[in-house]
Amino acid sequence: MTMKILLFILIIVFLGISLLLYFELRDGGASQESLKAYRAALADLNERGIGAPEPGSEAEAAAIDRFSRLFADLSVPNVDALIGEVYADSLFFNDTVKTIDHLADLRAYMLATAQSVEACRVEMLDQVRSGEDFYFRWEMEIVFKALQPGLVDVTPGMTHIRFDEEGRVVLHQDFWDPARGIYEHIPVLGPILRKIKARL
Repeated sequence: MTMKILLFILIIVFLGISLLLYFELRDGGASQESLKAYRAALADLNERGIGAPEPGSEAEAAAIDRFSRLFADLSVPNVDALIGEVYADSLFFNDTVKTIDHLADLRAYMLATAQSVEACRVEMLDQVRSGEDFYFRWEMEIVFKALQPGLVDVTPGMTHIRFDEEGRVVLHQDFWDPARGIYEHIPVLGPILRKIKARL
């Protein structure tokens, strides 16, 4: 093995480890901040007494249907058509990657996400209501455009939702593993993450 090849491999390994550390440190700090923001948003909603539609009502069924239809097809036209009906103007949204508190910012984020993938759909597998809270268990299927074109990735997750009286989402907190769903498909970083996980 020539010195140039060895140096090249060492640089690639160094860059991979650096990226891994960056994501891990960034996500660790962000997750603590996100948890605080999530708790604060729940406390605020409880204090303001924002209640969901009546259990078993048509308004409840319509709110769940709108939410499910939005995520069943995360394409630009579908997001553009439905997001204003699904989410309230002021909200708490955290998908473990980004935290957002205004509908305009959420619209821009979700449209950018839809444009960055070939296709993305979330199948709602199960749901349960507990008081004012709704929990959705789902599987997300993403067909990547940039990271690994054509790759289809399926990731499980769960979402905690609070609707307001009009059936619009005022709180959306996802629980899923973005390292498995996104980061593992980044060239150089992905194989390193998979090897580390395999050894844990």
